[in-house]
Amino acid sequence: MNVNKNKSMDFSVTYALDNKLADLAELNNAYDIRNMFGIVVDDNILTQKGYTVTDYKNDNYTGIKASKHIYNIDAVSSDNEKVIVLSDFFNQDFDDSLFFTVKKGVFKNTYTANFVYDLTNTAKYNLGNSVIDVSKLSSDNIEISYEVNLPYKQVSSNAQSVSQDGKQLIWNAKYNEAANIQFSFQLVNALNIFILIFNVFLIASVVLLSIYKKNINKKGD
Repeated sequence: MNVNKNKSMDFSVTYALDNKLADLAELNNAYDIRNMFGIVVDDNILTQKGYTVTDYKNDNYTGIKASKHIYNIDAVSSDNEKVIVLSDFFNQDFDDSLFFTVKKGVFKNTYTANFVYDLTNTAKYNLGNSVIDVSKLSSDNIEISYEVNLPYKQVSSNAQSVSQDGKQLIWNAKYNEAANIQFSFQLVNALNIFILIFNVFLIASVVLLSIYKKNINKKGD
């Protein structure tokens, strides 16, 4: 997740498997990876929600990636607290209409996220003609992490890794455990600041104009 100063946000989810296992199971594309992870959600559903689904592959992992650009995070924020279960992302009924709880201020808003990545239900996936128990995989085979990049230093978080400037937060999840992901950050209300500056300028202009007219009238007398 990347949050920008202008309140836009890029959110993406990647499901990927170690290339050595993928090669052994002859999993070479997104379709094969979907079957292995039991992902049955239709691309059309994700597309309707604004997501782009693509194949994902690098030197170490092969999988699929779903990404979405949100133009203003206020559109996915509410006064009501909500827990987002990220591990349900590819489920049919996953609700991404709200990501944050927001506390609005005049010049700054404070956003708080409360996510859960629940891996307490150990799964067994079909790899070719064999079955693999995910709970017995080495941490070298499957990597599950959540990364947040903020435009300003975090207000608070329970991240396992925080960059020196406090802008990058990372959590690592483990199988048979539920990872709680919590963080808060602030964004500037640029529009409110602009309106304030404009009003101050307008009032100052009216006052100066009034003083100028009075001086002109005095000279005329």
